[in-house]
Amino acid sequence: MKPSPDRRVLHIIHGLTVGGAEMDLVNKSIALVRRYGYHITICCLMRAGELAPRAKAAGVGVIGPLMRHRYDALAGRQLRRLLLAEPWSLVHTHLFAANLVAGATLMTLPPIRRPPFVLAEHAMAERWGRWTFVYRWLQRSAALILVPSHASAASYVAHGIGADRIEVVPNGIDVHGFDQVDRARARIRLRQQWHIPPDVCLVGTVCRLEAVKGLPILLEAVEKLPVHLVIAGDGPERACLTSIIQARQLDDRVRLLGSCLEVPELLAALDVFALPSYSESFGIAIAESLLMGTPVVATDVGGIPEVTGRGGYARLVPPGDPRALAEAIQWMIDHPGEAQAQARQGRAFVHRTFSLEVVVEQQHAIYQQLLARGSCKHL
Repeated sequence: MKPSPDRRVLHIIHGLTVGGAEMDLVNKSIALVRRYGYHITICCLMRAGELAPRAKAAGVGVIGPLMRHRYDALAGRQLRRLLLAEPWSLVHTHLFAANLVAGATLMTLPPIRRPPFVLAEHAMAERWGRWTFVYRWLQRSAALILVPSHASAASYVAHGIGADRIEVVPNGIDVHGFDQVDRARARIRLRQQWHIPPDVCLVGTVCRLEAVKGLPILLEAVEKLPVHLVIAGDGPERACLTSIIQARQLDDRVRLLGSCLEVPELLAALDVFALPSYSESFGIAIAESLLMGTPVVATDVGGIPEVTGRGGYARLVPPGDPRALAEAIQWMIDHPGEAQAQARQGRAFVHRTFSLEVVVEQQHAIYQQLLARGSCKHL
């Protein structure tokens, strides 16, 4: 669809590295351009990232980075120039740092030049502790705060954000990309690549390597199970996880894969997907695992129950409990038929609830309301 001049949306984020929020932004932006004729530009503050080429190839503009380092005092001035350079219909910011930097910069603009402002947060409010005052401050100027689950919305309301300022827009998943994966072929190819025998139970996860993901709990859980484990993703906990793997002599059964762009194929190769997070606002990798028909074990926290049909399509366990996690994985191994049936039901649930088409239609409706409000402001 030809871009519409009255649908010029500027997204601002730290960068388009591989992560749930970043992939969600790219997927939704591409769909909004193709289906509704939006003119979308993504401004990366710190780095462009691995997802930038895909966004550009699909007609989404990507600019930046604007910041030379984390404490670049000139970045606000450059961002202000960008905000004034074009008649943006809407500004949509993502994640804490970009929400703060862009929100503060927008407040310096003359009201007549200030477009409607939407901010999105993908972490639970508890993650920010005393810093949640930033969102109480930003809600004064933001038209809406978008979060991916009702559990996440409740957490921000509990920290002083007005319920009328929050809108739940789940992560959108390109279900067609998962439907096209040849599960059997991907399973054979990746297991050969990782030197894992075809008859060995393979457990895996996909996430940023952060403390909140509880990955040491997963390592402890699989230590005494007859399984191999692959962990896809990167982040600040990589060195710590490497040390644990070596200390527990798990080198022959556990592999850290680093950042991975072949997520559907990876999930197809698994027998069980496990995510032992202490906090999770949505759990996009869980939804993607169900799309691949891969049985899921996860913690009963945050938005995970919403993604798994209140636990109807996965085995949910308490956070921080390696024994419960190990028992749930063992149950999957011992009951493959029931586990697969549960995952198949989850696949249908994800299709009708979190497919990109469904979620993007919801976001388009929100944008249209805000664009109409912004037009009225300038009459």
